[in-house]
Amino acid sequence: MVLCGRLKCGIAQFVIKSIQPLTLKQMIDPLAPFAAEMEFFAMLCLFDHDGFVEREITVGTCYICQIRSFNSDEMDFIQKWVKSRMETILLLTSVLMALEVFEAMMQRAETLYGVMQKLYRWYHKSIFLFFLVHPTFYFMLFVVILTKQLNIYIILIISMKIFDLFYKLALLKKIFIQEEITRDMATMLAWKIPVWFFLTGLLLYPPLLYYGLVM
Repeated sequence: MVLCGRLKCGIAQFVIKSIQPLTLKQMIDPLAPFAAEMEFFAMLCLFDHDGFVEREITVGTCYICQIRSFNSDEMDFIQKWVKSRMETILLLTSVLMALEVFEAMMQRAETLYGVMQKLYRWYHKSIFLFFLVHPTFYFMLFVVILTKQLNIYIILIISMKIFDLFYKLALLKKIFIQEEITRDMATMLAWKIPVWFFLTGLLLYPPLLYYGLVM
């Protein structure tokens, strides 16, 4: 907006905040109106005759208003959208849980060496088969493309999946290809893995995915 050819005004910041704590009805019922304080922060620029900025002033103003509530049609649309979104989130989380169980079944063994032997059989046939027995990594990439969400929870899941894949590949190369097994590594490979250890992914990744999609 230009005033008198020398003054320009533009809203730099617009803030809405509740002037009082919301009641229980307002928190539960989106149709309930509430009072709010609206603040405008405008940047005023005063120019000289040559068109250069002579002075800049930030002006703040506020007023109290009653926020309009949703009508019934808008509320129905919001409820349907929320329901559809939650169904998608629960479906994706359930699929991840099923894939985590599949990975646990494919890799389960009494010792870490037994796990590596199973993985090396797939790796020896084809490295693509090795990656196929880790479907949760590809599923997480699919979730990112589908939902267009990449927050801290989803980044954490993908990062741990990548670390898991490359750590296993490094162990396979060390044990079966280079055959360089140190005493400490031999002790680690002989470690008897408890059954619950294979379910850690099931207990860790689906909740992280759920929180990541809800955000």
